[in-house]
Amino acid sequence: MASYVIKGNPPEVRHRLAALPMEGIVVSAVTQAELLYGLARKGRPTS
Repeated sequence: MASYVIKGNPPEVRHRLAALPMEGIVVSAVTQAELLYGLARKGRPTS
C-alpha cells in the first residue's frame, strides 16, 4: 500500500498524509524493508 501512496494513488490518501505532521506518520520495519528492497532492485540509492 505504501508504494501506491508514494506514487500518488489514490490522491485523496496522499493529500491526507501531506496534511499530517511527519512525527505522526510511521511505517512498519517490514514495509520499510520492502520499499528499500524495491529501490535496490531498480538500482536507486537508498540513502
